[in-house]
Amino acid sequence: MKQDRIKVLVLEPQSGLCNRIRAIVSAKRLAAKYGRKFYILWNPDLPSASYGCAGKITQLFSSDNGFNLIKNEEKFFKGRTIVKYQKTVHGPLVLNLDRDKEEIVYIRSNLWIYDHKDDLKKLDCFKDGLRSIIPNSRVVKDSSSFIKENKIDKDTIGVHIRRTDIT
Repeated sequence: MKQDRIKVLVLEPQSGLCNRIRAIVSAKRLAAKYGRKFYILWNPDLPSASYGCAGKITQLFSSDNGFNLIKNEEKFFKGRTIVKYQKTVHGPLVLNLDRDKEEIVYIRSNLWIYDHKDDLKKLDCFKDGLRSIIPNSRVVKDSSSFIKENKIDKDTIGVHIRRTDIT
């Protein structure tokens, strides 16, 4: 079977759930902006088994998100030109995809990912992407039960999940 040669952006998000959502939303936006098909390579143990996000992506997010998942890395990357970016320290990852002509732009990060033309002082460009993330039905059920049982009557609830706090 011949490999599809369309240009793609592959994100391998890392760290905890909130960090991964941040990277997914911003990479998905960047892929759309440059007409690249967006793929996610999900490794729950990045950056390590102790500091990753336990579980499969399908245990957290609904298939309605339309995420394209890479199931066989070796087959997917074989024979294709790749440019790689990785950044996990503070501050955004700023890319200039105008200059990247490779078939695959691969990013491993847990940060906001901006285009070089973006205003780094504004996060407004990510609001719609954040609102569009759909959790799977079990996550919705569990959070709804928690809200009902605890009589939380606000319009918004914030959830901060940090596996790294467990010693």
